[in-house]
Amino acid sequence: AHSSSHGGTLIANSNCSVSGLAVVLAALQSAFGRLDKVTVHTLQAVSGAGYPGLPSLSIMNNVIPYIGDEEEKIETEPCRILASHFGESYLKDLTISASSNRVPVIDGHTLNVSVSFQGQNPQSAAEVEDALANWDSNRFATLKTRTGDSEVNLSECPSWPSAPLYIFHDGAHVARPQPRFDAKRGDGMTVSVGRIRECKVTGGWKMVIV
Repeated sequence: AHSSSHGGTLIANSNCSVSGLAVVLAALQSAFGRLDKVTVHTLQAVSGAGYPGLPSLSIMNNVIPYIGDEEEKIETEPCRILASHFGESYLKDLTISASSNRVPVIDGHTLNVSVSFQGQNPQSAAEVEDALANWDSNRFATLKTRTGDSEVNLSECPSWPSAPLYIFHDGAHVARPQPRFDAKRGDGMTVSVGRIRECKVTGGWKMVIV
């Protein structure tokens, strides 16, 4: 954050896919301790390409398995965000592997994520669901300006969601979240999480984020 002499504040936003991912990672770190490895496979909507976007014949009935500089951003930006709250060691201790794909969806990015922890992993999907559902985001609402002489309370912004995370519990909602139905939740500011299940490769937990 950077304060202006005119009384406003400039905020450096993260990459569009990172914004939702970082919220979930912060909640998991708060509940279960230091993260170890994260794999991310994105299915990113055409809105992320800006206007006028992609040629229709390039994206219709197609998946484009490359988005310029996207994977590098996803692999580095969450580390910097988490380091600002949990300590500088996150810049070297957390390993993220990302694959980015552009898909024929108008709006709303979907992330397939797997997370493991340096300590003991959560013992059940219900434990992960409860930790995400009960996360207190208010401790992350305050940012120091770049000069360090003042603070900005993001919870006072009109766009601050009443619930930053919405959790779909398996059962009736096994096929959620979906961008068509969930991208606009909380006026587009709430991150939806579902399909929380064990990852047999990492021993951690995998989930779907919109």
